[in-house]
Amino acid sequence: YYFLFGGLVAFTLPAFRALLKRYWQWIIVSVGVLYAVIGYELFRDSGQGQIKLNVATSLKPSMFLYTMACLLAVYALCLWMSKKQSKWTHWLGLLGKYSYGAYLIHALILTYLMKILRELQLFHTGVWGSMVAFVSCSILSFAISYGLGKLPFGSWLVGAAEKKTKKIPSSQKEWQNAG
Repeated sequence: YYFLFGGLVAFTLPAFRALLKRYWQWIIVSVGVLYAVIGYELFRDSGQGQIKLNVATSLKPSMFLYTMACLLAVYALCLWMSKKQSKWTHWLGLLGKYSYGAYLIHALILTYLMKILRELQLFHTGVWGSMVAFVSCSILSFAISYGLGKLPFGSWLVGAAEKKTKKIPSSQKEWQNAG
């Protein structure tokens, strides 16, 4: 469904953006309400003082709706941020440009990173271990994707090809400027 939805959005992008602009408040409210519903379901169905994360699977209707609301909210936030030129937009744009390559390589990086962390017996278990592994894997995956993207034809590997701008012949520019 998510891929079909993405295709529909791409096909109707201007209308979709207009809807997001009009209903962004409702999207934010729905994220909050659905977050509360999912939290309630987690505590209700877990019992015995321990939270069972398998209660909130992506196949549940509440998780599906929450995921969709989050996707819409993040896209609306990105549209809002893209209107402002700052260091954040530069870095987020760079991160977005190389995110596909980072996604492709992260499993390999995570495999070897966890082997190293286990051998060193550093941060290989628990919440802190998850945080260290997440941050390290993210940084390494992005760095490798960025490095590969700078090689000749490397952008084909990581999906970071520059968007081509449509060039207008000079003879047509004169007609456009005259009209």
